[in-house]
Amino acid sequence: MARHPFGFTTRLRGWIMTIALGLALAPAWAAAQNIVIVTDVSGNVSGQEKIAMLSELGANTRLQIDGGGKLVVIYLASGDEYSFTGPAQVLLQTSGPQMLSGAIPQKKTSVLGKNSAVIVKPVHVTQAAVVMRGIRPAARIKLLSPAGTRTLDPSPQFRWEGFEQGLAYHFELTDDTGHAIYAVEIQETNLSLPSSVQLQEGATHTWEISTRTADGRRYVSTSDFAVASAAVRSDAQALRPGANASVSERVAYATWLSRMELREEARKFWKSLAAERPEEPALKAMVDD
Repeated sequence: MARHPFGFTTRLRGWIMTIALGLALAPAWAAAQNIVIVTDVSGNVSGQEKIAMLSELGANTRLQIDGGGKLVVIYLASGDEYSFTGPAQVLLQTSGPQMLSGAIPQKKTSVLGKNSAVIVKPVHVTQAAVVMRGIRPAARIKLLSPAGTRTLDPSPQFRWEGFEQGLAYHFELTDDTGHAIYAVEIQETNLSLPSSVQLQEGATHTWEISTRTADGRRYVSTSDFAVASAAVRSDAQALRPGANASVSERVAYATWLSRMELREEARKFWKSLAAERPEEPALKAMVDD
């Protein structure tokens, strides 16, 4: 019997919102009338309340940017990025920002808007999280990578945490039909597949690590993953921000990765951003999720 398709759980996290790529705007978004997402903010910037990273703002929101403040937003329908500096007052309108006072904002096409065939749309947090089949509360084998994610690497390295010295681990990899395609006994806590094992793009694969301790107890941990399609890998390479990319560009790219279920790749960017902006709880939450 075929295994359950590669699945991800959705958990609402209140104020944390992410953006994603899509081919059309969702009706729910139209009703909510959120038109921009904040991809960078510094200094004192306020609307009805203080503005934070990853805030989504609706039409006719009035913003106050104090002197020395900076705000960068991306319009969800177009991917256009606007960068404001204070002092300024801004009225966010569907067609674009209206400056009530202050300097005209810098405008450019964001990293997510370079492909005219795609539109940025808002979604509630949809952090990828594969159901971890076979894990019991007592299990102490922590699977590190790839765990609950799609991966850009067509032949990923498997990593896990050991919990006793000298243990032998049984590694088994199965395809989406439950057929075992590779198995081996190993004492290390990482493994690279031989070149003879080719993973099918887009299909769910399951890997399992098991061991038995000296007192006879057996521990098993299991996780799903999938290799991203060639098209997604190509998009990821094309959209990837350069070494000198702005905070806004990196935030936009990280949210795209998250929505494309490239969880581990996204976490690299969230971790870097959170270290750069430790005062932003939304960024840390994306690392921890």
